[in-house]
Amino acid sequence: MESLNFSGFKPVTLKDKEIFKDYLAIQSRMSCECNFGNLYAWGEKYELVWTRFMDRLVMYSGLEKEIQMPLGKYFSPEELAQLSTQFADRGHGNGCFYDVPEDYLDKYPEVKDFFEVEYSEDFDDYIYSTCSICRLDGRRLRKKRNLIKQFTHENPGFKCISINRENVSAALNLALELNAAMPQGRFIEEENHAMRRAFAAFHELEMEGIILYDGQGELVGFSTFSRLNPETYDIHFEKASRESKGAAQMVTRQTACYLHGKCKYMNREQDLGSEGLRQAKRSLDPALMYKRYHLTRKDV
Repeated sequence: MESLNFSGFKPVTLKDKEIFKDYLAIQSRMSCECNFGNLYAWGEKYELVWTRFMDRLVMYSGLEKEIQMPLGKYFSPEELAQLSTQFADRGHGNGCFYDVPEDYLDKYPEVKDFFEVEYSEDFDDYIYSTCSICRLDGRRLRKKRNLIKQFTHENPGFKCISINRENVSAALNLALELNAAMPQGRFIEEENHAMRRAFAAFHELEMEGIILYDGQGELVGFSTFSRLNPETYDIHFEKASRESKGAAQMVTRQTACYLHGKCKYMNREQDLGSEGLRQAKRSLDPALMYKRYHLTRKDV
């Protein structure tokens, strides 16, 4: 394998969008980690840097000390091991890879000769049918229908419109206000940073969104999203006021209805082991779960 030029790594910028889109399209994965909007929004906090190498795109998180599964044509397990060694030898972590898709393990079972393969459901992406969530059919979604009916009953004349240049800052302000009321910690601080970064470049990132007003014209929720692959949109940020009963469910449904016709699925990302998030995401009856794996070198 060629030697990796570590001096060629650089942060993710808006100017890199088309390069990333070309490489992301090769595998067209359903992973939320394979969306340029996410890579840009969260990249600064996670010290994400990238370079082109052997006609692939290689990314490394300085915060997590891990390599993202390279974009483009798959490296063989032996090549991944050689790439891992180059990172470890330079003191950049121990050569671990994250966001490894299940189909890579199916295609290359010999990966276990080089790496320990780890998996946690905490990092599964929840994938939903936009049609199913828009229509809210079935017994399992009955509670969601009831909450939406309650919101509609208590908010005659509510309004849901697209996010645009005039209201995008209002959506961000609501998100920061809602996060300020949450227990503070690393994730809230990182999310606030990511949201500010994403909203500042909302249109350049080709993001879309919906914003929900109650019957009194007060902003009570929003959702932002962008295309992940030809069949799927990724939901980046979705917030709703807890004081407005049914607003969260209405935002989710309005998002699905907005996307119905644009895509078959929407990725609402991970629960990260949060029991409350897990319960909420599972209650929406996901169509499938996107499993990702972690590779750790056996001899490092």
